[in-house]
Amino acid sequence: MGVPVFTLAPTLAPMSRRFPRLASLALALLLGAAAVPTLRAQDAEAWKSAVSEAKAMLSQPDGADYEKRAGAVMQRLPLADAMRDCLRRNAGKAPAMINVVLVLSLDGTVRDALHPPNDPVSGCVAAWMNAQKGLPTPPRDAWMVHIQVKTRP
Repeated sequence: MGVPVFTLAPTLAPMSRRFPRLASLALALLLGAAAVPTLRAQDAEAWKSAVSEAKAMLSQPDGADYEKRAGAVMQRLPLADAMRDCLRRNAGKAPAMINVVLVLSLDGTVRDALHPPNDPVSGCVAAWMNAQKGLPTPPRDAWMVHIQVKTRP
């Protein structure tokens, strides 16, 4: 089964002129509702576990519905602006892919935003995502959403 991709082209048009490598930016939401990792993904095992738990939920019946609702909201967030700022602040450290796993509370607020270890750009985006409001109410508490954004073609 392929990863669903939500293209953010309309939102990223101004950004793609300034950062051509980001022109092919795509957002992949992989959903999950497993237990919240006890570590803040500061080690590789905790990060892998968080991503695996989020991916496992994609095939669940309520996962597909939430994926559609969350994808629509995520496309309206100024994610491109946050990424541009994070890339600028971490010049020369841009990974090929920005990765963040959001852990959502039952009311849709971001409880935690995890990122891979030793990835300051993803860490910066995770900090920005941690402050976001207005995500749809997930099916369960501790619902996990994996966000992957390509930074290079």
